Amino acid sequence: MEIELKEMVTDLESLKRALPDTTHHDLIAKLQQRVEHLTILVKSVPTQRSKVQDMSAEVIDSNPYSRLMALQRMGIVENYERIREFSVAIVVRIYLSFF
Repeated sequence: MEIELKEMVTDLESLKRALPDTTHHDLIAKLQQRVEHLTILVKSVPTQRSKVQDMSAEVIDSNPYSRLMALQRMGIVENYERIREFSVAIVVRIYLSFF
C-alpha cells in the first residue's frame, strides 16, 4: 500500500505540472498532503506475520510450529497441526506474601 500511495503523490505532482490553470494547484497540494499523511499512518501500523501455509517440522526461528513438532516427537503433543483450531491464553498469577 505504501508503494501505491507514493505513486499517487507522484501522479498528483504530474497533474499539478500539467495543468496550465493554477486555480487547482491548492487543491492538488491539499490532496498531496493527505496522501503523505496516509503514508505515515501506513508506516506506523505494525505488520502482521503471514499465516504459515505448510506446517514444516524444520526447526528454525521463523517456524513458530517447530517447537510443537519437537514436543510431538517427545510424545508430549499428539497432533501439533490441530493447534490451528484453537486459541491459547496463558494466564500467570503471582502471589506475593510478606511476613
